[in-house]
Parts: sequence; C-alpha cells; structure tokens
Amino acid sequence: MASAAIRSDEMVKDYLIFRGLTNTLRTFEAELKVDKDKGFRSNRIVDQLFTFINMYDLMGLRSYWDHLDRRLFSRLESTYSSNVKRLQISVLRLYLVNAIQNSKQDKVLEFFDKLSNELQNAIEWKEWFILPFLKNPEQQPSFELYFSKQWQETLTISLQNFLSVIFQSMPLPTLLNYDLEQQRMIKLQEENSRLRNQLAQKEREIMLLPSAATASSTDEATDDFTNFKSKYKKSSSPQLVCKPPTTTQANAAKSLPSSIIKSSAKQTPVKKEEDNNLLKNKKVEGGSQVSREIPTARQQSSQFTSNSSTKEKHVQQKQVYQKQRQQLLSKAPETLVKETLENTKIQENTKTQESVKHQESPKHQASTTDTQQQAATETKVAAINISQETEIDKGHASTDGGGVPAYSNEQPFLVLSQDEYIEHHSAITTCKFSSSVSMVASADIDGVVKVWRFSPSPATVATIMSKSPLLSLEWASKTDRLLLLGSCSGAVKLFDTTSKRTLCEAETDPLYPRIQSLTCSPNDSAFVCSASRNPNDVMSPDISSYPESKLMVWDMKLMKLQKELPLLANSGCINCCSYNHNGHLLITGFSDGKIRIFDMQRYESLLSWKAHSGQVFSAQFSPDENSVYSMGEDGKFCQWSIQQVGQKINELPIHNGATGPFVVSGYGGYKQEQIPCGKLFAFDPSGGHVMTCAMNGSLVYKVDDDRFESTLTILGHKTPVVSVDWGSTMNTGMCLTGSMDGRLRVTMLLTH
Repeated sequence: MASAAIRSDEMVKDYLIFRGLTNTLRTFEAELKVDKDKGFRSNRIVDQLFTFINMYDLMGLRSYWDHLDRRLFSRLESTYSSNVKRLQISVLRLYLVNAIQNSKQDKVLEFFDKLSNELQNAIEWKEWFILPFLKNPEQQPSFELYFSKQWQETLTISLQNFLSVIFQSMPLPTLLNYDLEQQRMIKLQEENSRLRNQLAQKEREIMLLPSAATASSTDEATDDFTNFKSKYKKSSSPQLVCKPPTTTQANAAKSLPSSIIKSSAKQTPVKKEEDNNLLKNKKVEGGSQVSREIPTARQQSSQFTSNSSTKEKHVQQKQVYQKQRQQLLSKAPETLVKETLENTKIQENTKTQESVKHQESPKHQASTTDTQQQAATETKVAAINISQETEIDKGHASTDGGGVPAYSNEQPFLVLSQDEYIEHHSAITTCKFSSSVSMVASADIDGVVKVWRFSPSPATVATIMSKSPLLSLEWASKTDRLLLLGSCSGAVKLFDTTSKRTLCEAETDPLYPRIQSLTCSPNDSAFVCSASRNPNDVMSPDISSYPESKLMVWDMKLMKLQKELPLLANSGCINCCSYNHNGHLLITGFSDGKIRIFDMQRYESLLSWKAHSGQVFSAQFSPDENSVYSMGEDGKFCQWSIQQVGQKINELPIHNGATGPFVVSGYGGYKQEQIPCGKLFAFDPSGGHVMTCAMNGSLVYKVDDDRFESTLTILGHKTPVVSVDWGSTMNTGMCLTGSMDGRLRVTMLLTH
C-alpha cells in the first residue's frame, strides 16, 4: 500500500502541474511534509513514536497515538481492541524505561503526575507506581524484562507487523484501487499467456502422435460396428437401429417434457414381437436382472418404447405427483422451500445407493427411475415457482399507483425464519440492533423502551419506563451494554442493560427540551444529540433570532458537553443525524429540506444543499461513502453526490407510503397518523440492497448503477411499518421491522 500511495501522490502532483493549479500543488506538498500517516509506511510511523520517546515528549507521544487510534485502530473489529491496548501500554512503559536508563528522573515523575488519574485504576500499572522510588529497578524481578534489549526489539517488530497488517486490510479509495487493479490485470494477462502456451504445447504433442495407433483404433471401431450390425440382420423384419446417444443428447432427452417423450414413443417403429425375439435365449437372474448380451443401443432406445406395464406405472406416478403438487400448493412458501430442499437431498442419496447396488438394471427399472427423477425435478421447480408467485402476490409488486419497479427473477435472499415480539402495547417509534446484532432496543409512543433478545426465542432483557415520551435511542459503539435515551423533557439517559439501571442522566438546554436524534461516534466515547424547541412554546423577542435547534457533542464517559456545532437561525429542526465510518463527518437532515454535513475534527459546517421540498426524515451515507441517500416529506428517495454538492445522482422509484406519514384507519372514522422518528431505510452490509418501510411489512430493493428494482417482500405485519434496521452475521442477514400496532419482527435472511 505504501508504494501505491507514493505513486498516487506523484500522479496527483503531475496532474496539478498539467492543470496549472500551482497554489493547490504547494498546499498539497506542504501537507505531505507534515503527513502523520507517513505515507502508510509502518517503519516510519514506528520511528516517529520512538522519536517522541527519545525526546521525552510525553504529550506529543500521546497525541500521535490518539491520531493512530482515530485513523487506524478504530476501524478494526472489537476483537482486536485488546491487542491495541497492550501495544499502547508497552509504548508508555518503553517511555519510562528510556527515561530511567538516561537518568531523567524528572520525566518519570512528570509521567505519573500527568497520567495518574488515568492509570491509577488500571491493573496493568498497579506495580509501576513504585518505579520512581527504586534505585535499581532493572534488577527487580518485576521490571527486569522491560530493561532488556530483547524486549525492546520485540516491541519494535510487533508494532511494525501490526501496522503492516492494518494497511493491507484497509479499504482503499478509488485512486489507490486503480493502481492495485492495474497490477492485478498485469498478473492475469501473464497467467493467461502462460496457459495459452501450455495449450499450444499440448496441441503440438497430440498432432505428433503415431498414425499407426490412430489407424488401429479406427479398425477396431469398424469391426465392432460390423459385428453390431450383423446381429440385427438375423431378425425376420426390418428394425430401427439407433446410434448410442452421447452424454449431451442423453441429458437433453431426460430434460424433455413427458408429453414429447410419449409422442416420440408412439412414432418409434418397433414391435412387441421384436422384443420377444431379442430376448430369446437370454438368461434372467432372479426375475429382476437381464444379461449384458442385450445391445447397448437397444437399452438406451428402450426409454422411447411404450408397453402396457410402463403406461400403468406412468399413470400411477402421475397421480402421486398430482397429490404432491396439491399438498405443496396448500403450504406456506417458506415451509415449501425447506421441505423441497430436504426431499431433494433424500432423493439424491437414494439415487446414489441404487446406482451402486443395481448397475445392470433392466429397461423397465430405468424407465421408472427416469420418471421419478423427472417428477422430483418438476416438483422442486414447481415449489420454487409457487413460493415466488405467492410472495409477489402478497407483496402487491406492481406498478399500479405505487410506482414500484417490477420484481427481479433473481432471488438474492432466502427467508429462513421470523420471530415476533409483542410486548409493546402502543405504536413503535424507533427500533435498532445492538452492535453485535444480538439484542434489540425498541421504543413506543408511550415512553416505554424494551431491550430484548430474539434468539433462540424473543425474550425481554430490560424494560425502561419514562415519565415523558422518549423520542430517540442509540446503542453505544462496540458494546451491547450501554444504551442512550433521549426524551422530550431535555434529558439524556445512559442506561446499563446488564445491571438494568440508569448510570447517569444529563440535562440539556431548557429552551431545547426535545432530543430529536442521537448518534454515537465509532471512534471514541463521544456522541451527538440534536435538541429542538417545543413547538407549543411561545418565543420571546429575545430568543426569536436563535436557531430552532441545537447540535451538541457530548462525552459519554463524563456526560459533559464538549462542543456545540454552529447553526443558522433559520435552519429549522434537526430530524436525523449519523456519523460516517471513521467519525470524521456527520450528516444531518433538517426540517427546512436541507442536508448539512459537518466536519467533526474542526466542528464546522462543511457542505449543505436543498434536498427535499418538505422535511428530511432520514439521511445517511452510502456504504461506500461516495454519496448520500435521503428520504423526505415529499415522498422521494434520492441519492446525492458528495463530490459535486447538490447534484442529484438518482431519484429512486419506490412505493407509496415508504417515507410517511403513516396512517391507520378504522371503523367509525377512527384515524391514527404518525410522523417518522426512526430509520426509514437500511442497507445490507454489502451495500447492494436496501430495505424500506411498507404497508404490511418491508420491501427490499436491489441497488445498482443502472437500475433499482424490488427483489423481496417481507410480510407479517397488519399495520404500516414505521422503522427498520438491518444487521448481519456472516452470510446471514437480520432484518428488523417495527409497526404501528406495537409489534416487531426479526426476519433471518440467507444470502445466496
């Protein structure tokens, strides 16, 4: 990766010179000189760490490690966090060892003075606080290892290897991917050329084979054909001699419909008396097997011969097949597919066993086996078609009124199971998976939050009651233990799902009591909350020039306000916010129809554009983070470019009602309407499919550059779905849907 980055930097410089962008070139070169990533070269990063250690720059060392944590280590899976922590501890210990070896006692005292609050509760540093008071710590058994040269060299190698592995597994931008793809294409071309040379060499060897061997094989084939022909001349009447079909022809014959096979059998000029003549003087063993003296061509042509016993068996099997089809039609699609797959496996195993036991089966057994195979194949195809047709009919996949694209013939997912949670007694407002996709947190309009597990069966873990309605919730990053809750009374609670209690509660500005949305940074313990005014409050002239909402950054560990992001007075209310993968950018959707992106390193507005004619209900980065998707009050689902601000890449056709507001009507003029509060769409981990809310479930669309089509309908609800989420474990996807009747469903999908 380092060599690719160097080549890409040179390409960018060459392009800037060609375009005459000298100011940009100077800025680019200046930033390269102070590049903290060191061109993604692990040895230079380790050298920089050791420079801080040798210069006794503790704050510089901590600052540089924090940069590596934000830039690199935060992208790793949670299983590697312990390795990162051990490396950080070892680097700090090396700083102390270096200071003691060079008699810098003041630097040792400074280390414990500045980091005592952070290290005093850590078990790893329990014995190290006595280090400044020891005369010869290198002779103590507890510290002898760290003063050895071998330990220091091992630490250096471990750091370099760890960083190298990270750089090799990092997701690369398009420019670096282009360089790697070019190298891969060169290797493939070389491999292709090598294989062509081998093929040409094999062809030359075949052409140089002795002609005598070819001639002898031709003579043998001619003799066999002569003997084969003479046997049929003994018959009193002319017969139809069939050439043994090739493998391709045999497979094609098996795949023909039964009607064609029967018509072919009627047209075959073979009589029953001829069969008796051919079977004369042949020994029948046990009444079930015929001698091998029957010609091979006759055996293979027997599948086109009809007699009374075979017709009776065909009729019986056809009746059995019709009964099986009626049973299949009466079953649910999911059960149908499961049982069909199981039956197919059983039939394949039975076929294998029978082929081993009866390698010399007579022609009526071969005909029966072929018919059974054909019936099983038709049953399997019919089962799959029935499941697809039933799913399409239930999902109302048509363009009538809703503008929904036609269903694709490809089925990327298979529905494995559905689990329903029914502990809520009012409409769901939002629901989300935990980071490990093992638990779910859901909230309703009565202010009740349920934390529950869906495997092996739905079960409640914790119940949270609130005096005021809860408007938002968010799981803390990289843990299933902590849950943030935002109410309409200006309170943000941090709830521990393990101990089932509220750890702490923070009060926001009383002028902005409604906590509309919460999102946690993927890098650290910071989280962002958007708070808005109460719409029923009468504004005084003193605060009329203030913005309608606030966007605040909080520290989750201390539950203290870190920073307030700048907003304009007429920007409207913030309905949604979400981080990108590394926490450097924050996307927000406003009630004035605009999308704004903030730089979370500088805490300032970076981009903004008008996205919808009404409110923006839901917005998030695309999985590759090259674009932004949004849903608005105008009923549109749009994709926007980040590079070219405000340029609409695509307006995606979706069904009516996917963006809300959601309405339930009943008898006597009853009507309930709900404005969206949770996620209206969610991408699968690969980014190739997106799930949206629907009337009685959810719809899954396939997202491509040139098309956007519905591929799957997930049903099960009786009222409109108002919030969705999508998690994944290996190749199994978990789809979460919550509806207005208080019911939630977790649907397990198997990726094809």
